[in-house]
Amino acid sequence: MNIPIWRKLLNGYYDYKIVDFLEFGWPVGYSKHESPETIVRNHKSALFFSEHIDEYINKELSYNALVDPFKVNPFQVPLTTSPLSSVPKKATIERRTIMDLSLPIGTSVNDGIPKHTYMGDPFTLHYPATDHLVQLINEKGPNCLLYKVDIKRCYRWLPVDPYDYHLLGLVWNHKLYFDTKIPFGLRTGAMTAQRTTNAIMYMYRNMGYNGVNYIDDIGSAETTEFAGNGFHILKTLIDDLGFKVAEQKCCAPDTNMIFLGKQFDTVNMTISIPNDKLYEIKGVIEKLLTKKTITKKKLESIIGKLSYIADCIRLARLFIARLLALFRTISRKGHHINLNGEAKKDLNFIISQAKLAFFANFPTHKCPCFLSSLSSDLCACHCVALVIVVFSFYMTYC
Repeated sequence: MNIPIWRKLLNGYYDYKIVDFLEFGWPVGYSKHESPETIVRNHKSALFFSEHIDEYINKELSYNALVDPFKVNPFQVPLTTSPLSSVPKKATIERRTIMDLSLPIGTSVNDGIPKHTYMGDPFTLHYPATDHLVQLINEKGPNCLLYKVDIKRCYRWLPVDPYDYHLLGLVWNHKLYFDTKIPFGLRTGAMTAQRTTNAIMYMYRNMGYNGVNYIDDIGSAETTEFAGNGFHILKTLIDDLGFKVAEQKCCAPDTNMIFLGKQFDTVNMTISIPNDKLYEIKGVIEKLLTKKTITKKKLESIIGKLSYIADCIRLARLFIARLLALFRTISRKGHHINLNGEAKKDLNFIISQAKLAFFANFPTHKCPCFLSSLSSDLCACHCVALVIVVFSFYMTYC
C-alpha cells in the first residue's frame, strides 16, 4: 500500500481512519472474552481438491498473505484454526479457497464479531444497487460509454492487525499457518473491502469522475468525450494506491457492459438479465417444481435468485411476496415444508415468461421509483408491455 498517497488524497474524507487500518492492519473485531474454538479438520471439498489447496497455499505464501508453516503454535496465546473449503468460481474453471470462520456454530471466530458495530462504532454495510449505475447512465444520456475496473486480490491486499493473527490459523498437511491478510470467510471482510473502495471512489470523484463500487468491482458511465480518459485515470489511481488491476476482468469503454450481473445497453437504453443467468435460474426453478417439499435453506437460495431478477424488474417482487411468507413459516434451515399451489403458480409463470420478463427500459428521472409501486405514474416509466401482463396475471391468480 502506498500510504502517503492514501493520506494525501483522503485529506478531509469522513472515514479517514481507514488509512490507519490500511497501514497498521484491520482488526478482526473479535470481542468475546473467551477464545474461539479450534477446528483442525478441513471440509471435504478442500480434501477432494487438495491440489488446488496446495497451489493456494504456495501462492499466498509468495504474496506474504500467509506465514511460513509451523509445527507448533508460534504465539503466546492460543492459535485458533478454522477449516478450509474449496468452491468453484463463476464462469471459470478456477476455484476459491474459503476459511470457514463460522464453525463451530456458537463458538467460532465470526460468532465473536458483532454484526452491527466495528471497533465499538455502529456500522451498517451498504452495497450499491443497479439503480446507482442506471442513474449515472441517465445523467450521461443515450449512447454514453460504460467501463469497469476490477481490483485483483482485493481482500488479500488488505492487512490484518498483527494483534489478531492468532485468530486466523489453519492446518494443512499437518502444518500450521496463519493469515496476515483479510481471508474470504471473515465476517468483517466485505466491510473492510467496501470501505476501502468507497475511499477510492471519493478520490475518483475529486478527480472529476463518478462511478459505482461493489467491493472490488468498479463501474462507470461517461460521455464519449471523457470515457477513455476516465477509464485510464481509474486504473492509474488503483495502481498508484498499491493495488493491482485484474486486466482480464476490466471492460474498456463501450455501449454494452455486464455489471453486477446485469446487461446494460446505452444504445437501446435497456437493462436485462444475461442469457446464461436466465438459463441457470430457469433450471433451478424447474427442478424445484418437481419437488413436493422444500427446505428453508433451499427456499432462501431461490428467493435470492428471484431478488436478483427483481433488481432489474421491480414488479417481479410481487411474485416473491408469497415465497417470503412461506419462508417465514420455516423455523430451521434443515426443516422441510410443503411447496403450496400458490407458490408453484408464481414460479411457473416466471419460467413461462423468462425471456421477456427480465428485460426493461431504463427508468427516467420522471419516475425515480421505477416499478417500485403501481401508481398512476407507471405508464411514464417507458417499460416493456410485460408490466401489464404481469399485473394482470397477479390480479387473476392472487
